[in-house]
Amino acid sequence: MSTRKIVTNTLYYGVVPKLTMLLSIVILPLTTPFLTTYDYGIYGVMTSYTSLFVSIAPLGLHVHLTNSFFEYPRHYHLVWGRVLAMVLVSSLVFGLLNMGILMWTLPSMPNMASLAGLTLVGSGPIFLLANGLLAQHLFPLVERPKPLVFTNLTGSVLGMLVSFVLVYYFRLGYWGLISSGFVSAVFVFTVFIQFVWKDYQIRPIWDHNRKRMVKMIKIALPLVPHLLGFVLLTSSARIV
Repeated sequence: MSTRKIVTNTLYYGVVPKLTMLLSIVILPLTTPFLTTYDYGIYGVMTSYTSLFVSIAPLGLHVHLTNSFFEYPRHYHLVWGRVLAMVLVSSLVFGLLNMGILMWTLPSMPNMASLAGLTLVGSGPIFLLANGLLAQHLFPLVERPKPLVFTNLTGSVLGMLVSFVLVYYFRLGYWGLISSGFVSAVFVFTVFIQFVWKDYQIRPIWDHNRKRMVKMIKIALPLVPHLLGFVLLTSSARIV
């Protein structure tokens, strides 16, 4: 890799994602007057549990991605397809589990439909994490930072703008805060269908060989506690 490419990739991966921080600095003073401690409490609890399950849901299966890319350079997409299928299933299971925990944890809402809708929106990043997970590993390996960086950036900006509109103009409080992550997750998942599924032919492969699936999971699971350590350091206090 040339020095120029190293510098360019460093700027893409290191500088461009920080642009969302600048936007948040502009938006935060405008929305804060319309948010209460109750709104932040709801948001804090939901994001804590959601971030916890976002770390658990992949089951560490992404450990197979980089290895297979170099071991099977012509057929890595077959391994990635199996990983994609398993992560789609596990994210569905853990997303539903997260909804159940949030419905039991959160305070009473005006009605059950409102509570269910809120937990569904809050669990969106879990349900829709699979494509983003593969993209985070794929594009650095193929040395194409732009699709990854600008898709994530656009998703984050859209989420922040939706949050701003809901909080500032519609006074929806915690609904506006929670909707940001949901909108971003939907956008990223949808866009990466084109980049990952179509451009690189990495599509879900439903493997009927149970022994192979169990073997992949056994290899991957030890990675989960490692990932949880970082999440618990930031979320455990809010969960308590």
